[in-house]
Amino acid sequence: MLDQSSGFMATDSQPAKTPMFPVPFPAASTTLAPADAASGTPHPRTLDRETILLVEDEDAVRVIVSTVLRRHGYQVLEASSPRRARDLFEQHASEIDLLLTDVVMPEMNGRVLAELLVALRPELRILFISGYSDMATPLDEQNPNVGFLSKPFQASVLAAHVREMLSRPARGPNDA
Repeated sequence: MLDQSSGFMATDSQPAKTPMFPVPFPAASTTLAPADAASGTPHPRTLDRETILLVEDEDAVRVIVSTVLRRHGYQVLEASSPRRARDLFEQHASEIDLLLTDVVMPEMNGRVLAELLVALRPELRILFISGYSDMATPLDEQNPNVGFLSKPFQASVLAAHVREMLSRPARGPNDA
């Protein structure tokens, strides 16, 4: 059983039957609900298949977040480590619209990863996620390309934050 962010994942497997993976999560205490995100209907702007680089070292969390994003019409590139994320970024840099990364990971934290990728593409939008309460404030409040979402979160809250980040004009360091 995997236990994180006051939720858990269990497995139920029997020979010759499809394994089941119940994943109950507690309700999030905050909501951000534009009409389309609350209804679960993909936002019209996702029809051009915006691409998100998702970096999450917890397999169960990565699978759930990726599934939610795909259901909202996004193309998702999944990385289980910052090293894999850098490789994917090298291959798809011009296609990636948003870096969605956990803050605390082994090997390299999300802040350092974001700094490396922003050095290559200054206008890259970044949405940090973390289950640690000391990360509850945005990591770079002054940068309009950066946002933060605290774990645990509801699928609709994730979708709304992603949509909000992608709706912001991407700005490089020389933009006013």
